[in-house]
Amino acid sequence: MTHPAFRGSESQANTQVNAYFDALGRSDAEFLDTTNEAVAHGAALFPSGANRFRAVRTPQSLILATEGLAGHGVELYLEIMHGHGWMYEQIKLNWQYRVLQEAAGAVNLLGGLPVENFPVVLPVAAVNAAPMQLYFQEGGAGGLALLAGMAVPGRPATTADGTVTMVALTPITPAEYRRVQDSGSAEAVAANRAEMGFHHVVVDSAEVTGMIDERLAQRPD
Repeated sequence: MTHPAFRGSESQANTQVNAYFDALGRSDAEFLDTTNEAVAHGAALFPSGANRFRAVRTPQSLILATEGLAGHGVELYLEIMHGHGWMYEQIKLNWQYRVLQEAAGAVNLLGGLPVENFPVVLPVAAVNAAPMQLYFQEGGAGGLALLAGMAVPGRPATTADGTVTMVALTPITPAEYRRVQDSGSAEAVAANRAEMGFHHVVVDSAEVTGMIDERLAQRPD
């Protein structure tokens, strides 16, 4: 159910979010809708009352984004380079889409994210087919760690009216996650990726994530 405080501004938020993504690329006409699945499993619905996701195709990438979390002041997205040709059924089977679903569920239960502290780490449950080098183990449990809110060059952090923060999610390695835990800050991890030119985009090559970890280990900060 839509939060009462949000109901009057839902249309405005949708307009603002649509405009944000329209400036980046072309959104598919059909949303990826998991509302019925959420209801069947007793999961909480997004503030909009529907658990939906959108695919935005830029000339160089595919952006997978939440649609309906604006009542919490955020929408989440993952950006996959060279994924703009993926078909609808391919997206649904992709591990990045499942990670976005897990992140959306976590943020929905949290009621938002501490945007004033970005970037922050958001741990989520493990998903099938995600690259093994991205899994962390902590005690008897494991999962994936996402860097939330890394700055994206040339892209505003919020919608034009400033009411919705558009949160880039970046899967990070266990070594990066430990660095955040040990230092209490995600700044070094974010700076390392930015300096290597990867910024917020999804990197799932074992060779490349190994390079990211190696360079991070050499950073004094």
